[in-house]
Amino acid sequence: MTTIANPPPSPKQVSTAANSTDPASAAQTPAAQVLSTPKLRSPDTPTTTRSDRGRVNAEVVPGATLRGPWGLGLSIEQALHARSKGPKAMAETLHSIASDRTGIFIPGDKARLANLEALLAGLSSKEIDQVRSEYIRTYGADPEMHIHSWDLFQPVLRLEEPVTREMIRILNGPMLREQVDRLGELLDRASAGRLNNDDRAAYFSELPLLGLWGKPTRQVDGGPNLDALERTLLKEAWNEARPQTSFDEALTQIEANLPAPDLSAKAPRDRSIAVIASSHGAQWQELMDWLMVVNKAGYSVQIFTPEGRPVAFQEDSLCVNKHTNPLGFGAPLHLDPRGEAGQVARKALATTAPAASFDASKFGAVYAAGGLGFNEDVAVAKLENGEIRLHANPNIERMMRSAVDARLPQIALCHGPTIYAAVSAKFGERDEPISANLLTSSLPPFESYVALTGRKGPQFYVDVDTHREMHEAGGKANRLTMVQDILNMSRVTRDEKDGLRVVTGPGPQTAFNLGAATIEELAQRWPK
Repeated sequence: MTTIANPPPSPKQVSTAANSTDPASAAQTPAAQVLSTPKLRSPDTPTTTRSDRGRVNAEVVPGATLRGPWGLGLSIEQALHARSKGPKAMAETLHSIASDRTGIFIPGDKARLANLEALLAGLSSKEIDQVRSEYIRTYGADPEMHIHSWDLFQPVLRLEEPVTREMIRILNGPMLREQVDRLGELLDRASAGRLNNDDRAAYFSELPLLGLWGKPTRQVDGGPNLDALERTLLKEAWNEARPQTSFDEALTQIEANLPAPDLSAKAPRDRSIAVIASSHGAQWQELMDWLMVVNKAGYSVQIFTPEGRPVAFQEDSLCVNKHTNPLGFGAPLHLDPRGEAGQVARKALATTAPAASFDASKFGAVYAAGGLGFNEDVAVAKLENGEIRLHANPNIERMMRSAVDARLPQIALCHGPTIYAAVSAKFGERDEPISANLLTSSLPPFESYVALTGRKGPQFYVDVDTHREMHEAGGKANRLTMVQDILNMSRVTRDEKDGLRVVTGPGPQTAFNLGAATIEELAQRWPK
């Protein structure tokens, strides 16, 4: 049986060690428990408070006060006991804490937070990952899916936002603190002028897996806060560790001192693929289901972002969920970021480069991975006089024009095809949008539903109807093709214009099929 290295403290240990001011007493208890284990309080003491930052702080209460109706439910002692039984028992307890909305097993938010603190306090990120793995194996979904109320039917009964936020902080806190420590080390090395290629690879491969880490593109000074939850928690962890430098200033300093990416050809042109991805919200499956196919076939991939910053992934797309994935929400089991897919991703992400450095002569095709962020920094959706207008990032526009001039096959899905509406290129004597007179598939108008289910962060407040945008740019997309995309979200649509092959799909369910389609297009464009 797998066990957790950090043994569970008893209620007595928690009470005496956490509250003691006696150095001798504190020395008898592991430091992590003294610092991280919540305090036991009397039943008369309020158990939930709100700090100045809006954080909900739960303090552990004796088990009898945390029972549901008829004495059912979890107690603190039971949560602590689960720790002694190993990851599987902890996963079962975590499932009750994360998913119960009846009030029978978890009678209220105070009990929910207190039990979660007792279950996970003092554990390392690796130990929590053991619990997470058992949770996914048993319930088919990442615990974050249940905490956020993102599983099937869960959006009907959601937790309050402050409670969700605090639960995610407890679950991901150790990982966030570790990442902050690593970023702090990079900042120190940047200040000393000692960053190297290994540092660059670490920075570009790790930051994307933290979710939406960057400042939202539509954030206005003095306006509503548009930060994603994961960015909020990451900034809090950074400010606690490094209050002298803001989080965004630290990233800017690190990036300014990193060495340039190595863009030397890693494979022949016919086996090299350029990828366009967003630094403000790529969709994990749309990149990784495709990448796993071409990577297994031995193709070389180079990722480009508009300004050369690391990729950022939508947090919901990083969370495994076998129940909602067929609908396009969450990652399939085989793409768990903590498994093989994560290793493949890190290798590809490590070499991310700015779109301005793209050289069409080195690549055989271009793949545009979608995601809500695609219309934030790639094919930017701007509100002009109440209407949405697409404007390509200038670096991306130059990249696309040179790729089209070289007649590199174009492959895209979800929001990705909107780049064809945003960029014009030469076709014979005509200078027209790439999408003009082309049949494409793209994301149906689902964004409002995504927002309704709580999966759409506050920074994505501009809804883009991709079929409408493609149609208005002269494409063949219309309401009929939209219905066809809805009915078959894994379909692959192919068309050709003046020697340019364009292959598209409507959503993440298409990514795997587009992997095979990419290989076919490369073979056709670059015959042996």
